[in-house]
Amino acid sequence: MIPPKIVILGCGDIGNDIISCIHRSGITGADAISVNTDTEHLKGTQADKRITIGKALKGGRGAGGCPIMGGRAARNGIPTINSGIESADLVLITAGLGGGTGSGALPLIAESARDNGSLVICFVTIPPETERYPWITAVRALKETLKYADSVIVLDYQKFASQFPGISPREHYQKMDQMIADSIREMTDLVMVPSLINVGLEDLRAIFKNKGMGLLLAGESEDGTSNKNERVRQNSLAHPTADADITGASGCLVCMTGGPDINRFDAEDIATAIGSVLDRHADVVWGLNVKNGMEGKIRVFAFVTGLMNGADSLRYEIS
Repeated sequence: MIPPKIVILGCGDIGNDIISCIHRSGITGADAISVNTDTEHLKGTQADKRITIGKALKGGRGAGGCPIMGGRAARNGIPTINSGIESADLVLITAGLGGGTGSGALPLIAESARDNGSLVICFVTIPPETERYPWITAVRALKETLKYADSVIVLDYQKFASQFPGISPREHYQKMDQMIADSIREMTDLVMVPSLINVGLEDLRAIFKNKGMGLLLAGESEDGTSNKNERVRQNSLAHPTADADITGASGCLVCMTGGPDINRFDAEDIATAIGSVLDRHADVVWGLNVKNGMEGKIRVFAFVTGLMNGADSLRYEIS
């Protein structure tokens, strides 16, 4: 069987930083591409391919926080971007919304990827509402991206920071970037690397195709804790990446990683417990990676999709 082609694309500074995280940690069976209007930032990115867009418009100096300029740069760069994504079965795009390149270019890249026939999943970060102009820019970009991507997984800084008090704003952003990088790696590993329980492209289509808004649940049991299945379930459900009601969600992909001591019954128990809080008709797919060094632990990334009211359910209404 021919394996699917997967492309992971980072758009703008934050997207590029996430691609570097993924590239450093190692990714199997996927191409990593960085796209940016800022040539200097792009040079420092670790990726399989780097694409500068809008150089004729801004001379490689970035979009200046202007999403209109980011959109123009993307239009000029779409032929080059398409050369890297046009034959992909799955395109995972990540960007920080609120600035110029990510907010302006992401919807156009998502549209192009979907027109090519790819399953398109976007991972985006949203700045705090106290940063009024970036927040409004981010909300508009999110709603525009939802028109084209199959699913958009949201990491909301305000929600995220409330769950991790005691660390600096910079550390919050770094933690968000790392969570996106880790979740993407776990997903692609379950598709491309032989695992105890793999997932396939058709499984991903069932969960993400035309599902709109989504979020992440992430949790990990501590080494040696008793009743680790219940602990990791509670930990995951207590840490959603956006302030939204998941009870009506229509899909969930549960990616689990444990040590050689884990078994499929542990994993099935966790996936069933997480799925039980969603709509009773929701599609729930799960997979299990086994890795050395994870003895006594279980790590979970659950991608919850098809939130009933989309962006409007996340207090993302511009007054």
